[in-house]
Amino acid sequence: MVGNVKIVKSNGETVNFRKDKIFKSCVRAGASPELCSKIADCVESKVYDGMQTHEILSIIHSMLDEEDKTSGMRYVLRDAIFQLDSVNYEFEFFVSRLLRYDGYETVRSPEPKVCGRCVDHEIDVVAKKGDEIAIIECKHHYRDHTMTGLDVPMRQWARLEDITAGHSMRCRNSINATSAWIITNTKYSEHAVRYAKCKNVRLMGWNYPEGKGLSALIEKYRAYPLTLVKLTHEERERLIPKNIFNVLDFRDANDFVLKKCGFEMRRIIRIRNLIERLINSRVE
Repeated sequence: MVGNVKIVKSNGETVNFRKDKIFKSCVRAGASPELCSKIADCVESKVYDGMQTHEILSIIHSMLDEEDKTSGMRYVLRDAIFQLDSVNYEFEFFVSRLLRYDGYETVRSPEPKVCGRCVDHEIDVVAKKGDEIAIIECKHHYRDHTMTGLDVPMRQWARLEDITAGHSMRCRNSINATSAWIITNTKYSEHAVRYAKCKNVRLMGWNYPEGKGLSALIEKYRAYPLTLVKLTHEERERLIPKNIFNVLDFRDANDFVLKKCGFEMRRIIRIRNLIERLINSRVE
């Protein structure tokens, strides 16, 4: 029986195959209920003991891409985030811009460095809204089974304490930080979550907290990464100095600016059309 079939996750863990998870994942990508059912039935007919989850994901993506391209693109959103380049700080730029849509004023890697009581601190993103000034550590991972561990919230809490002390001493280049955050594109270890709750460090993961994670925030504002529309590493690198970090930035950018970045007008139009279909498509 299919209910007893075991599949293998990317981290090596073995779990029961669940058809309903296939359906729900397709719904989240914006596919119609009919297409979701069709894909779930297809996967159920092909699944076998020991099947790797990446094989299942490949089947789902292939069917979505063939029958509903925008849902197919949204289905691989997480992979598109994995593809961001840490060397160019793309994830930090992406997070900084995303938080602006959520009403924050943000600065990525402020210079000069933020002064603490003991040492100066390099902050990935400083975000301000109302009376809150948050220091944010961005942890970008390339694989979904790579977790952010206990050491990260411990360092972030220590950083906040030192910065708070530095501000009380009126150190040069200090800020009145009121909260510490960590944002990652994967998950947190159990100890990281426990420590963060104890110390009131705010954690945001891909699906954490439930319904309020990074994926939900991206979908809320349709601020998808440029990797989702297949821009190359070199193309994205040329766009960074122009403050173009996501598909909305590209859509709204001046034609002249995009041409200066090496894009032909015909391609600009094609990409914008794709972006419009993506951001205007239905999502449950």
